[in-house]
Amino acid sequence: MSESQITVTAEVFAEKLRQKYPQRASALGDRLIAAFVQDHPQYRVTYDGTKPVSVSWPRKSASTATSPAETASTSTPEPAPAAVAAQPVSGHDDPAVKPVNRRRQPRVPCRKVRAYVITDDVPGVVVDVVDVSRGGLCFVSFEQFLPQTAVSIATHYIEGGQNIFQDGLIVRARPRRSGTMPTEYAVEFSVA
Repeated sequence: MSESQITVTAEVFAEKLRQKYPQRASALGDRLIAAFVQDHPQYRVTYDGTKPVSVSWPRKSASTATSPAETASTSTPEPAPAAVAAQPVSGHDDPAVKPVNRRRQPRVPCRKVRAYVITDDVPGVVVDVVDVSRGGLCFVSFEQFLPQTAVSIATHYIEGGQNIFQDGLIVRARPRRSGTMPTEYAVEFSVA
C-alpha cells in the first residue's frame, strides 16, 4: 500500500454518507461521521475541539486495488460515492448480513388495528393492519385481492364512524404458509 492519504472536509464526507445512505440522512453530520469511523478504523478524523474538521483514509495504489471502487478512489482526491459505498455503514464485512433497509418512510407495526378496504370487485371488507408508513400499509385478509388493483382504504376503521378513505394500489400479495393463514397485501397510497 502507498503511504499517501486522501483527505476531505468533514462536511463533504458527511454529505457523501447522506447521499449513499439516505436512511441515515436525518443524523447530524458529526454523529454520522463518528458512527462510520467507529466501524471503519482505517478512517481518521481530525477534530477542532469537539467538531470534526476533516476525514482521512489511506490511498491504495493502483497495483493493489482489487475492486473498481478502490481503483476509482485512487484517481480522485475526494471520496466518490462508490468509494464510500465500498465500506458499509453497518460495519459488517460479511456479505451474508441482511441488507440495510432503504425505505423512504419507516414502518410502524400495528396491533389490533382494523382497516376497511373497498375495490371495484369487493364492496367492502374489514382487514387487519400489520404495519403502516407514510407511503402505504400492509394488511392481511382471507379475501382475495389481485396485485395492481385500485383500492380505497380507511385505516383505524370504526364501524358506523366517520372514516376517512385513502386511495391506493395493491402492489404486492404474499401468501403466508399454507392456505390456512391469511394472505399479506401491500398497498401503496396514491399521491394526490
